[in-house]
Amino acid sequence: MDIKDTAKKALELYRKQDYQKSKQLSLKILQIDSFHLSSWVNLGNICFQKGEFKEAISHYKKALQISPENYILGNIANAYLQLKQYWKVWYYCKRILRQDSENIFALNLLVQMYMEREKNKLALPYLERLKKLDSKNPWVWNNLSQVYFFMQEYTQSLKAAQQAVSLAPEDDLQHINMGYALYETALEKGTDFIKKEATNWFKKYGKNPIVKYFSDSLKHNKKIAKTDATYLRKIFDSFSESFEDALQALNYGVPQKIIKNIQEIFKQKQLENMTVLDMGCGTGLCGKYMTKYARPKKFIGVDLSAGMLQKAQEKNVYNQLVNMDIEEYLQDKKEEFDLVIAADVLTYFGRLDSLFNQIANSMKKSGVFIFSVTQNPHSKEDYFLHLSGRFHHHADYIAKCLQNSQLELLKMYPQNLRSEGGKNVEGWIVIAQK
Repeated sequence: MDIKDTAKKALELYRKQDYQKSKQLSLKILQIDSFHLSSWVNLGNICFQKGEFKEAISHYKKALQISPENYILGNIANAYLQLKQYWKVWYYCKRILRQDSENIFALNLLVQMYMEREKNKLALPYLERLKKLDSKNPWVWNNLSQVYFFMQEYTQSLKAAQQAVSLAPEDDLQHINMGYALYETALEKGTDFIKKEATNWFKKYGKNPIVKYFSDSLKHNKKIAKTDATYLRKIFDSFSESFEDALQALNYGVPQKIIKNIQEIFKQKQLENMTVLDMGCGTGLCGKYMTKYARPKKFIGVDLSAGMLQKAQEKNVYNQLVNMDIEEYLQDKKEEFDLVIAADVLTYFGRLDSLFNQIANSMKKSGVFIFSVTQNPHSKEDYFLHLSGRFHHHADYIAKCLQNSQLELLKMYPQNLRSEGGKNVEGWIVIAQK
């Protein structure tokens, strides 16, 4: 066996994400040469990609014994960051920086570490160094924006977010981050404070559907009756990895509350014979809690975001997952579902009459619809487009739409749905029947 050619082939397979075959080749090399550096590194990289961080560290440390290279130290530090073993991240990054004070990878790892720990002041010196060393990197400015915000340096935060956008105007993620910087600053300082930066952003990039929807939200545009699909898809695709952690930080408990009501309405065996639709299923939180109680005969999840559905797939609770707009999905569904649930989904719809008609048509006789909806304390209109891009509704509008759709309102429970901007978001859990 030619070790050099085999190592090259193992690397090619790794890049193609054929991790099993790549691993086999690296192990064959190490049987012949246990000091083959790139094979130990390759095994570590494979484990890292598979989320096996402890095993990755073990392989990287074998490589480190052969050659104490900075990139290996960085790989170890990165794996410890995934394990949230922060002091070890600090230790290995400092080892790198003692040899190379301008190592961008180590500086970025320290920034991520301190930001995860919400030690933003400690992240700032490293970001200042990165600003000089890697000034064309939009993510340096993005992180600066977030750190300045948490330090209540709001003007600096918005300027940094603008710089990130100017460096990568085609990157929708930078526009999303700019939009959130404006929204979160508006919650803290009011809309007048962000007016100049928002106007410049909208004027320059207003053709981008994400920018346009943020503009409509910040202006509470009454003409908008539904969240823009491109905006919604991009938002949730980008946040799918961190989505559940973010919800936990917001004290979000809607899925548990919906499932609790399901348990009170249906017996376990009854539910096991039912066809259930989880509208806007996201990462499958409702599915996770539902199947702890009972697994429906047919359990379908529908969501606009492929990234969210990928996380839902990992939970292995649905019979079918569909990547589609919910209104498009419901167009040809007639009397198919015994139960329809929607946790924090209607907040992305202003007008509800057409959607409720579709849901009613899709349900069997005596079918049940359980959903959450956010209270509108802001206006006398039926619904209100909030700064956050979400819609808030009046209770009487919900009742009217249900009645017009031939759905009987059974119960409407006032609930604290989550927190937002440090304040509770109030709404209802609603139960209706066909």
